Amino acid sequence: MSAVERYAMQAQTEDRFLFALKNQINAIGSLILLEAHLRFGRRSLGFYEDLASIAIHVAGFTLLRYISGMGSHYGMAAIPFMTVGIFVFWMLRTNLNLASAFKSAKGRYRVNARVTQLDVLIARTVISTILYLCIGFATFYIYVYLGIGPMLARPWMVALILAISALWGFGCGLILGGVFLYFPVLRTIWGGMMRVLMYTSGLMFIWAEVPYSFRFVVEYNPLFHMAELSRQFYFGTYISPVASWRFIFFTVIVTLALGLAMERICREKALNAPNRNETADEELF
Repeated sequence: MSAVERYAMQAQTEDRFLFALKNQINAIGSLILLEAHLRFGRRSLGFYEDLASIAIHVAGFTLLRYISGMGSHYGMAAIPFMTVGIFVFWMLRTNLNLASAFKSAKGRYRVNARVTQLDVLIARTVISTILYLCIGFATFYIYVYLGIGPMLARPWMVALILAISALWGFGCGLILGGVFLYFPVLRTIWGGMMRVLMYTSGLMFIWAEVPYSFRFVVEYNPLFHMAELSRQFYFGTYISPVASWRFIFFTVIVTLALGLAMERICREKALNAPNRNETADEELF
């Protein structure tokens, strides 16, 4: 009996949905291993530049807090305060960039009809999320060892917030990937908008420090709620008066649903898009 016949017989005997789900999981698992090998099997200057950028942002924002006289607030030391906020933002930023790279996603897998661009984007997002979780927690515990910051009050909840930020970035990236496919010029404009998002996401401040005239902006920013909760679970000495799990979950679920719909609608156009450049959009971390 050939492999094709065995595959057809198995598909008939098993529940079709479970059979398809199992194959999908196996395909994504294989892609994760392959993409990880491709990423870490070569020297990526972009990755080291990204780490340097994180360090520069942490140092710069920490210096601003000290200059403004808010080095420590609610028992939260400035350096870990900034670091956890930056990592919440970086999880969003990195996965958004990766998930929006529709044109390059299918590049090296064009000969494999079973692999879709969504499979590739999921694999890259998983790798990126695990990588930055490891880097983030290594940094947090180095702070503990050096006496810069306290032991994390609830580390698993901090990890959950970072993972949720990564998932939201994935959903936003899928939406923007479709937009960029039809309007490529918006990718350049979006770079500036990400900086605005950075400064309005609570990376440098908490709710008590937000001016009253500015609160309506940050109150409806899901990333601000994630930053508030990450510090609450990191330090244990601060309880956010505004952070809402319901708002975060609603935003992430809606964004992910819209992103998956956008990806499916744009899949054929992305596959047939001319001037495919596999490295331009892939070397993002």
